[in-house]
Amino acid sequence: MSYIVGQVVYALSNKETGVIPVQIIEILLRKNLTGEETSYMVMLPDKKRTVVALEKLNVEIFTSCKDLEDYMMENAKKSISSVIDSSMNLASASFETVSHEKDKEEEAPAETIEKELNSSDSRTVEVDLGDGVTGKINLESI
Repeated sequence: MSYIVGQVVYALSNKETGVIPVQIIEILLRKNLTGEETSYMVMLPDKKRTVVALEKLNVEIFTSCKDLEDYMMENAKKSISSVIDSSMNLASASFETVSHEKDKEEEAPAETIEKELNSSDSRTVEVDLGDGVTGKINLESI
Protein backbone atom coordinates (compact mmCIF):
# COMPACT_ATOMS: atom_id res chain seq x y z
CA MET A 1 0.00 0.00 0.00
CA SER A 2 1.29 3.44 -0.77
CA TYR A 3 0.43 6.61 1.07
CA ILE A 4 0.99 10.30 0.49
CA VAL A 5 2.57 12.88 2.78
CA GLY A 6 -0.11 14.52 4.94
CA GLN A 7 -2.53 11.60 4.65
CA VAL A 8 -4.25 10.48 7.85
CA VAL A 9 -4.57 6.72 8.20
CA TYR A 10 -6.09 4.63 10.96
CA ALA A 11 -3.93 2.16 12.88
CA LEU A 12 -5.71 -0.79 14.47
CA SER A 13 -3.61 -2.22 17.26
CA ASN A 14 -2.84 -5.93 17.06
CA LYS A 15 -2.18 -6.13 20.82
CA GLU A 16 -5.09 -4.12 22.17
CA THR A 17 -8.47 -3.27 20.76
CA GLY A 18 -7.88 0.33 19.84
CA VAL A 19 -7.64 2.60 16.84
CA ILE A 20 -5.15 5.41 16.58
CA PRO A 21 -5.18 7.97 13.79
CA VAL A 22 -1.68 8.68 12.51
CA GLN A 23 -0.46 11.11 9.88
CA ILE A 24 2.07 10.22 7.20
CA ILE A 25 4.74 12.92 7.50
CA GLU A 26 7.64 11.46 5.52
CA ILE A 27 8.20 8.89 2.78
CA LEU A 28 11.61 7.27 2.57
CA LEU A 29 12.59 5.53 -0.66
CA ARG A 30 15.77 3.45 -0.58
CA LYS A 31 17.26 2.10 -3.79
CA ASN A 32 20.13 -0.33 -3.78
CA LEU A 33 21.47 -3.23 -5.83
CA THR A 34 18.80 -5.59 -4.51
CA GLY A 35 15.82 -3.32 -5.23
CA GLU A 36 13.71 -0.56 -3.75
CA GLU A 37 12.29 -0.22 -0.29
CA THR A 38 9.68 2.33 0.76
CA SER A 39 9.11 3.20 4.39
CA TYR A 40 6.88 5.75 6.06
CA MET A 41 7.32 7.98 9.07
CA VAL A 42 4.14 8.83 10.95
CA MET A 43 3.21 11.32 13.62
CA LEU A 44 1.23 10.06 16.59
CA PRO A 45 -1.61 12.15 18.09
CA ASP A 46 0.08 12.47 21.50
CA LYS A 47 1.11 15.73 23.19
CA LYS A 48 4.73 15.31 22.10
CA ARG A 49 3.64 14.61 18.49
CA THR A 50 5.95 11.61 18.47
CA VAL A 51 7.36 10.54 15.10
CA VAL A 52 7.92 6.84 14.51
CA ALA A 53 8.48 4.50 11.58
CA LEU A 54 5.18 2.96 10.52
CA GLU A 55 6.67 -0.53 10.32
CA LYS A 56 7.75 -0.27 13.99
CA LEU A 57 4.12 -0.10 15.07
CA ASN A 58 2.38 -3.45 15.52
CA VAL A 59 -0.78 -2.32 13.71
CA GLU A 60 -2.95 -2.88 10.68
CA ILE A 61 -3.43 0.25 8.59
CA PHE A 62 -6.72 1.40 7.08
CA THR A 63 -7.12 4.38 4.80
CA SER A 64 -10.83 4.87 5.52
CA CYS A 65 -13.05 4.53 8.54
CA LYS A 66 -15.51 2.47 6.46
CA ASP A 67 -12.84 -0.15 5.67
CA LEU A 68 -11.83 -0.18 9.33
CA GLU A 69 -15.42 -0.61 10.50
CA ASP A 70 -16.05 -3.45 8.02
CA TYR A 71 -12.89 -5.24 9.18
CA MET A 72 -13.74 -4.84 12.87
CA MET A 73 -17.36 -5.95 12.37
CA GLU A 74 -16.25 -9.08 10.51
CA ASN A 75 -13.77 -9.91 13.28
CA ALA A 76 -16.45 -9.33 15.93
CA LYS A 77 -18.87 -11.67 14.11
CA LYS A 78 -16.18 -14.36 13.85
CA SER A 79 -15.37 -13.99 17.55
CA ILE A 80 -19.02 -14.20 18.59
CA SER A 81 -19.59 -17.26 16.38
CA SER A 82 -16.53 -18.92 17.88
CA VAL A 83 -17.75 -18.31 21.44
CA ILE A 84 -21.22 -19.65 20.63
CA ASP A 85 -19.82 -22.72 18.84
CA SER A 86 -17.57 -23.48 21.80
CA SER A 87 -20.52 -23.16 24.17
CA MET A 88 -22.67 -25.48 22.03
CA ASN A 89 -19.85 -28.05 21.84
CA LEU A 90 -19.40 -27.91 25.62
CA ALA A 91 -23.14 -28.33 26.16
CA SER A 92 -23.23 -31.35 23.82
CA ALA A 93 -20.27 -32.94 25.58
CA SER A 94 -21.59 -32.21 29.08
CA PHE A 95 -25.31 -32.94 28.88
CA GLU A 96 -27.29 -35.88 27.52
CA THR A 97 -29.87 -34.07 25.42
CA VAL A 98 -29.15 -30.65 24.09
CA SER A 99 -31.22 -28.80 21.53
CA HIS A 100 -29.27 -26.25 19.53
CA GLU A 101 -32.39 -24.83 17.99
CA LYS A 102 -33.85 -21.59 19.18
CA ASP A 103 -36.11 -22.27 22.14
CA LYS A 104 -39.72 -22.56 21.10
CA GLU A 105 -42.09 -20.20 22.79
CA GLU A 106 -44.68 -21.87 24.96
CA GLU A 107 -48.17 -21.75 23.59
CA ALA A 108 -50.60 -19.52 25.40
CA PRO A 109 -53.37 -21.36 27.30
CA ALA A 110 -56.02 -19.89 24.97
CA GLU A 111 -54.21 -21.36 21.94
CA THR A 112 -54.07 -24.75 23.67
CA ILE A 113 -57.80 -24.66 24.41
CA GLU A 114 -58.54 -23.61 20.82
CA LYS A 115 -56.56 -26.59 19.49
CA GLU A 116 -58.36 -28.95 21.87
CA LEU A 117 -61.74 -27.61 20.78
CA ASN A 118 -60.95 -28.01 17.09
CA SER A 119 -59.42 -31.48 17.41
CA SER A 120 -61.95 -33.08 19.77
CA ASP A 121 -65.36 -34.45 18.88
CA SER A 122 -66.35 -34.96 22.52
CA ARG A 123 -67.91 -32.38 24.77
CA THR A 124 -65.09 -32.61 27.33
CA VAL A 125 -61.75 -30.84 26.87
CA GLU A 126 -58.60 -31.41 28.92
CA VAL A 127 -56.74 -28.17 29.70
CA ASP A 128 -53.16 -27.79 30.97
CA LEU A 129 -53.27 -25.42 33.95
CA GLY A 130 -49.49 -25.35 34.44
CA ASP A 131 -47.17 -26.87 37.03
CA GLY A 132 -48.23 -30.37 35.94
CA VAL A 133 -51.90 -29.74 36.78
CA THR A 134 -54.57 -30.52 34.18
CA GLY A 135 -58.28 -30.00 34.29
CA LYS A 136 -61.31 -31.18 32.31
CA ILE A 137 -63.94 -28.78 31.10
CA ASN A 138 -67.39 -29.90 30.01
CA LEU A 139 -68.23 -27.68 27.03
CA GLU A 140 -71.97 -28.06 27.59
CA SER A 141 -71.65 -26.37 30.98
CA ILE A 142 -70.04 -23.25 29.53
